[in-house]
Amino acid sequence: MSSNEVLINIRLAEKKDADEIARVHCNTWQVTYKGIVPDSYLEEVRSFYCSGESRQFIEESIEHFDKSVWVAEFDDQIAGFIEAGPNRFSELPYDAEIYAIYVDPLFQGRGLGRLLFDAFRFHFLPKYNFKSFGVRVLSENRSVEFYKKQGGKVLSTSIEEIGGKDLEVFSFCWD
Repeated sequence: MSSNEVLINIRLAEKKDADEIARVHCNTWQVTYKGIVPDSYLEEVRSFYCSGESRQFIEESIEHFDKSVWVAEFDDQIAGFIEAGPNRFSELPYDAEIYAIYVDPLFQGRGLGRLLFDAFRFHFLPKYNFKSFGVRVLSENRSVEFYKKQGGKVLSTSIEEIGGKDLEVFSFCWD
């Protein structure tokens, strides 16, 4: 590898990755949702994910038998992750769900989100014999365009209260 090349690696998360996943989650939320969700809620997220309190929660997600957490490493640093599993919303007609897909703001725009999405689509779905999947995303989140580019269709919209504020949520679906 030349000095100008960067190694990007997509792999299954391990328990040892919990702190780095928490860092990515914290950093991404603080940038992505600023001005969308109330600042008090962002502070709660920051307090939980940036303080280390989330380690056990993340480790349990990594070890859960029917969930999958993948990380994107950029030059040996965890720069993003995706967490997925069975659909949690019975009213939505898909088998699997992306629970979270976050790329640290310092690494956005380098194709890591797409690589994580593809790992989910081409490895997780077949492993569990899922035929369709979805993701729920705040309508004001700029990742809406990302999901549209990946072929997602808005199946429904709903209102969800986050931090005392009613926010519109899009449910994207792929079959």
